[in-house]
Amino acid sequence: FFKQRWFLFMSPLLLQGFTLSSSIEHKNRYMEAMSSLLQHIPKAVLLAELPPILPLLVQSLSSFDGAVKLSTLQTFRILVRDASSLLVPQVRNLVPTILGLTRDDSMRVRMSALEVLSEFASFPYSSIFPYRQQVVSSLQNNLDDKKRSVRREAAKCRNIWFMIGTDAK
Repeated sequence: FFKQRWFLFMSPLLLQGFTLSSSIEHKNRYMEAMSSLLQHIPKAVLLAELPPILPLLVQSLSSFDGAVKLSTLQTFRILVRDASSLLVPQVRNLVPTILGLTRDDSMRVRMSALEVLSEFASFPYSSIFPYRQQVVSSLQNNLDDKKRSVRREAAKCRNIWFMIGTDAK
């Protein structure tokens, strides 16, 4: 209960501060605060309060801070599973952005981005099929990653995206 109350108190303040701030440094700090706040709230609260937070989440994927990107990707993993209907309109922005994160310096960010891309394959066919070829060809680079776990996750994700539009499941 306390976590929910704290989130409901702080999220409007953080969103307001983010929108009114003109400094990139300040915006990054607001994104960092929001992402750390989102890690500790119950899933039901997150889903209920998602619409005003979603633009901030999408923008925080472009942050320079690896911890912000990682926590945002973890949040998106939950959202793809539980609130996919709210994310379908954002696919046009999310898939290319997350695809760019598969080439991040941090192995954990690359792994998390690949996991989120794999989850996107459960979206309606009409919303993700336009990105199928782009994802499949871009993930070719991850098959040569220096870390074996990233290569394994990339192969799994690429295979899932190859299967989009086929009858095999």
